[in-house]
Amino acid sequence: MGLPATLNKALVRTKGKYYVPFGSDDIMMLDRLEKQVAYMESKTDIGICACSILKINATGDILPDKQKFHPQAVLDFYDIFLERKSKGPAPTLLFRTDAIRSTGGFNPEIRLEDVYIQLNMTRQGHKLGFLNDVLAYYRIHPTNTYKDIEFMYSNAIKTYACFSEAPYYPLVMTRFLHSMLLKTSRKNKPLARKILSEIQLRFYRMKTVRGLIKIFF
Repeated sequence: MGLPATLNKALVRTKGKYYVPFGSDDIMMLDRLEKQVAYMESKTDIGICACSILKINATGDILPDKQKFHPQAVLDFYDIFLERKSKGPAPTLLFRTDAIRSTGGFNPEIRLEDVYIQLNMTRQGHKLGFLNDVLAYYRIHPTNTYKDIEFMYSNAIKTYACFSEAPYYPLVMTRFLHSMLLKTSRKNKPLARKILSEIQLRFYRMKTVRGLIKIFF
């Protein structure tokens, strides 16, 4: 079925007030649900709760140089869309069930499910609450989805296209294309050339030039 369709099937079946998908290669802290539910019970206007993670390797060792922690905050659509603040890490997402159902759940056509669902729910008025806690371990291993650059690119394009009517969409796409151009210009030149062809001349800047140099020299 694919992950988004499976998550939607689970969403139909669930009877709980809160809905918590969780990857089988990650680890929950023992007090994660207790802390997140307490927060959601006190903040009835919040539709999604997230928190920080600790990154670990395939055997469970903490990776000191790869950590990034987030302060407590409340995010709206433009905080995430414009990357003013970091989106919620997938292993920490807890949804208010009626909120995620009311916005249509996950998009079966988009396999990068955590980015889409946060954008879609906040676009429809449900805020994302960030707790100042570390409540999950995220496992880094050779088959992590984010390491498949072509997969990430194609699904991000599909995701952003769902919000093409939003103000600042051209800016968001320009930033994204330049970021992907620099990431691919050394290691995946065919994809880099494809990305370059999608950047309009009027949006060329120094990052475009840097990408061009890496592709052709």
